[in-house]
Amino acid sequence: MLSVGLAVILSIVIYFVWLKRIYRQYRQCVAQNGTGYIVSLIQKASIAKDPDGICSHGKHREDGLPWPHADGQDQVSKNLRVLFVTAHPDDECMFFAPAIIHFVKLNVSVYLLCLSAGNYYNQGEIRKKELLKSCGVLGIPAAHLTVIDCRYLSCAGKLPEGCCALALETVNIFRKYVSIFELPISWFIASDFISIIWKREYGQAKRAMCCHDSQMLWFRQVYLLFSRYMFINTFRLISEERQR
Repeated sequence: MLSVGLAVILSIVIYFVWLKRIYRQYRQCVAQNGTGYIVSLIQKASIAKDPDGICSHGKHREDGLPWPHADGQDQVSKNLRVLFVTAHPDDECMFFAPAIIHFVKLNVSVYLLCLSAGNYYNQGEIRKKELLKSCGVLGIPAAHLTVIDCRYLSCAGKLPEGCCALALETVNIFRKYVSIFELPISWFIASDFISIIWKREYGQAKRAMCCHDSQMLWFRQVYLLFSRYMFINTFRLISEERQR
């Protein structure tokens, strides 16, 4: 029994070291590429009927080389704008915290559009204030937050030139509730964009969620501990056909 227990502990330690190594590789990719792969997504979306797939995870191109730094990288970051669209207050930290933190660290202008005030239990004004506090923790300026309460939205129209749309990937319930331990699956399965956070950034995401005092029920406490969305976001580029 002792040998079995030691084997289990050793396996957990080795797996955790592997997770840390993947995260370090991700950080190296971010440091190398900066906003280069973000620009590549926009370029891909702007080219009609582009037969080539986008780089896996934004890590490298189809030829295996890293995306080159754009000239004036800091200026490129400042000129980029990212809009997150959520359904309810608290979605920004329950589902998008890794990506929001990622873009804020790259000095990209981050905006949030929330499509409801969460007024189902007549808590709309309370939840708006909580959302504002949460955005402050995540690094989204108050001026970049918009909350609308509209039940009917039209899907007609096209994205402006120079824009692309990404959809957060939905994973099965097993992958969803194994926390950071799901990382190898998300890392090795190709996606158009990935964001990963570790212990310190997770603390930031958790503090943002705790700003939503009215929503901190027991099952959300469990969610904070076990949801992989608190650590990992993977996205798919939305094609013109899907936009229509």
